[in-house]
Amino acid sequence: RRSSDLADGMETSTILPRHTQETYLSLSEYFRADGLRDLVDEVNAVCERELNEIPLNARLSSDDVMGVVAAVRAALELETPSDVPRSWTGLVVPSAVPADDRLRELILETIDILESERFAAVVSETLDCAFDFLSAGISTAIERAQCGGVIPFAKLIPSMANLSNRVLAAGEDGLLKRLEGVSSVDELSSLVYCSFNETSVPA
Repeated sequence: RRSSDLADGMETSTILPRHTQETYLSLSEYFRADGLRDLVDEVNAVCERELNEIPLNARLSSDDVMGVVAAVRAALELETPSDVPRSWTGLVVPSAVPADDRLRELILETIDILESERFAAVVSETLDCAFDFLSAGISTAIERAQCGGVIPFAKLIPSMANLSNRVLAAGEDGLLKRLEGVSSVDELSSLVYCSFNETSVPA
């Protein structure tokens, strides 16, 4: 069963047996092992494509650098050459469809969530947070290193590398801490958690 409405899509008519729950939850390993790797590869490819066109000795203004950042984000959010919003489903859900009817229904409902407007809002808000973090770090590096309103591109590279190390850093200045405050993530997580519990069997 497929539904375009997220709330309806999470409704399941039967209580799920424990083995179905465990098999479904084990699919998170697919994202950790395959989806996350594919996501990193895509981000690297986009960054290389946008940055390789800039000579190391190019002198960039703050607006030039922020233009590159905006181009990277646009390339990540939109499929080329059609410029339609990128689908993240393949990163989270494996393409093989299980034979078990109840497990297949759960996966189809998960796909409904990933293709919903609510999930699109989560992606947009988390990207806002991530790129605000990136832009703030780059702005600081530019202020410290620029001369005459511009900065050599080569001088930015070490600062950008340091920013990537801070993405997963613990503490108040890390990106993960900032993502904790993204309200749409909390709302979607709560909805999924409550809906899944309603279909669970006692331990």
